[in-house]
Amino acid sequence: MKTIINHHSKQIFLTAFLLLVLVVYHQVATADVLNPKTYTSPSGHFKLFVDPSAMDGSGPATYRFSRDGEVIWCVSARSVCGMPS
Repeated sequence: MKTIINHHSKQIFLTAFLLLVLVVYHQVATADVLNPKTYTSPSGHFKLFVDPSAMDGSGPATYRFSRDGEVIWCVSARSVCGMPS
């Protein structure tokens, strides 16, 4: 009888473990990917470019704000760029 209970417990444990692995895999596989993107104002004069350093949006990013093609403000994890002097 004890062997049957141990075998049944192992089956339950393995089934639960397999379900946990599948759930975690599904969450990782369906994670949103954040690609670089430019947001444009309705007038078209202003643009904000955002480039995340990681596909899931975690960590630092690069941001570049421009008006009529001229960079007004730009900052990234490594440096500050395009700032007016």
